[in-house]
Amino acid sequence: MAIRIACSHCDETFRVSEGKLGKKLRCSSCGETFVAGETRSKSRRRSWNLPNAVSPGLLFAGVAVITGIMLFLMRDRIYRMFASKESAPIVQATPKITEPAPPAKVEPRFEPPSGWSAGDARIASIPHAERTSTLTLVLLPREKPPVHLAATLLESPATGDASAFRLLGPIRLKQVAADGVRETSTESDARVAAWSPTYRVDEFGNLKDRSDPAFPEATKPEVKRAALSGMGTFELVALPMPNRSVKPGEKWTATTQSQGIHPLLGHRLRCEWTCTHQGNRDAAGRTESLVKLEGTLHGASGAGAIGSARGEAVFRSGFGWSRVSIAFGVSDVESGSEIAWELNVDRVPGNPLRIGTASPSSPVRGIVVLQIQGVVTPLDPVLVEQRDVRQKLFPLKVRSDRMYEVYVENVPTASTGSFVPIINILDPAGRVFRSSDAPGVASQGSRTSLQFRAMTPGLYAVSVGSRAQVPGAFVLLVGERELPTASD
Repeated sequence: MAIRIACSHCDETFRVSEGKLGKKLRCSSCGETFVAGETRSKSRRRSWNLPNAVSPGLLFAGVAVITGIMLFLMRDRIYRMFASKESAPIVQATPKITEPAPPAKVEPRFEPPSGWSAGDARIASIPHAERTSTLTLVLLPREKPPVHLAATLLESPATGDASAFRLLGPIRLKQVAADGVRETSTESDARVAAWSPTYRVDEFGNLKDRSDPAFPEATKPEVKRAALSGMGTFELVALPMPNRSVKPGEKWTATTQSQGIHPLLGHRLRCEWTCTHQGNRDAAGRTESLVKLEGTLHGASGAGAIGSARGEAVFRSGFGWSRVSIAFGVSDVESGSEIAWELNVDRVPGNPLRIGTASPSSPVRGIVVLQIQGVVTPLDPVLVEQRDVRQKLFPLKVRSDRMYEVYVENVPTASTGSFVPIINILDPAGRVFRSSDAPGVASQGSRTSLQFRAMTPGLYAVSVGSRAQVPGAFVLLVGERELPTASD
């Protein structure tokens, strides 16, 4: 009967007859001799109990023969192994190099322009005060010679409390050929006192809005366009001040907007400015600071920039902006061309040129202290003394040593009707102090005017009214002048 046995050297199994148990067999797998049926541990113990007849030399010879046989059988594998090692490139280990530490980052030192020194500057908000601005504007319209506008404008507080101011003064316009020599049209002069815009400002003197000027009918269209372009551009450079200390090279942002329709583009413009403090200098005992201006122009839609503005401004401590020079450029999408213009504004305190604040054609005499364009509507309140009159009220600071002249004119439009204006002057207690309904007050159709003098100074109010709830647009002018003397 065949049984299964295992080689005690390599554990290879064989099937042999029972008669071979206990006999020595040679393993066909490893070539070692083992006793059939003997376990591996017993075979090992026996293998070390060699008879004394076996010499060490014989053992060494046997090991050498077996090693030679194994090397012969594995010759192909050994050859491939050594051949691959000889063909492989020898790679030298790269010596480790310690990189030096990077140098510390050094911020570039700010260098001011020539003539200016580095140093902090206090660019504070300045309440609005009387200032004279010399404004020059060069318009470069499409396919036309450049238009040069020169204006000397007085920024004069309109109410005495710095809540509003007006631009007054002469304006001159001329058109020059492309060669810059030959004039293609005669110069046009206009005095803007009669139709000067009134601006409202916040507590820091920044522009909030304006009343559009009421141009006289005789004003030439080119003068109107140039004047409105000058006003719109002046508004774009009426920069809000950071009202804090700024360091050399420091940047801050500001936003300005034209208060009315810019005639060059037919819509309002907004400019997003980046201002950079460039340096300081001493001028006539005051510190001046140079500020670099870079801006992007945006249209009414607000979708992306349509142009750019670059220039500089000088800020004088205790006074505000004293000089602004800006070059503008706008891409006209419809025509695919560029519209460019340049503006320079120089400002000095006060009114050194003694610019007149009213023209001979003005309907009121003296200094125009209040100028309003408005509309009376059926929703406006009524006076207690005049139940059928809807009114608009405007505050007016009144002095006791001045004479005041009030003029109101109805200006019919497509959406408003015609009416005979009614003027009422209310004292500080809210009572009617003077009225155009009184006998002897001039009223000619759509125009009404009256004069008054207050014996007590204070905050009065001018009421412009319309009877029978008729809506209507109007222009209001209030002039202030000194009391007449006996020789007048």
